[in-house]
Amino acid sequence: MSQNQKIQESMTVYLQFRSDQFFPYKLMNTNIFKQANGYDSCHCLFSVYHRYDLQMKTRLLGFGKGPKKEDIQPMNPDRAVELGAEMIGEVSIYVFALSLLLIEQYYSAKSSEKKQNDVQNQIQDLQNHVNDLSISVATLDAELRKADRTITELSSQNLALQQKVFGKKK
Repeated sequence: MSQNQKIQESMTVYLQFRSDQFFPYKLMNTNIFKQANGYDSCHCLFSVYHRYDLQMKTRLLGFGKGPKKEDIQPMNPDRAVELGAEMIGEVSIYVFALSLLLIEQYYSAKSSEKKQNDVQNQIQDLQNHVNDLSISVATLDAELRKADRTITELSSQNLALQQKVFGKKK
């Protein structure tokens, strides 16, 4: 047996019988799996997952293609139930985390939209204020022209009165 085969065999044994850390959800999910009617179908499903997992881990560790399908020992039913419980627990954690991310994204988008609406309202208020000021300026300009005309008329009347009173000056 070559050195590479020995390493590959020891990795297969290590990966198959590794000791996992205990998570609180594990025990509850294991009991649920044992009480389920589909105990054998779960065993079959997680045995396939087990083969895929071993092959991927050996590939990632650099041992070539990994063990063949026939070389991997079948998973015992208790280990399949344990693996199923782990997967359900992890999937529930991932779903929870994903839902938190989606909720955060929703509220962030809503907040951003609210800020954008506030800015648009401020811009609209400023435009309305500018329009009001331009109308005020136009009104004041018209009053100024009217006052200029009145001053011009009064000046000409004043000049006419001065000519009547003091006579014509050349």
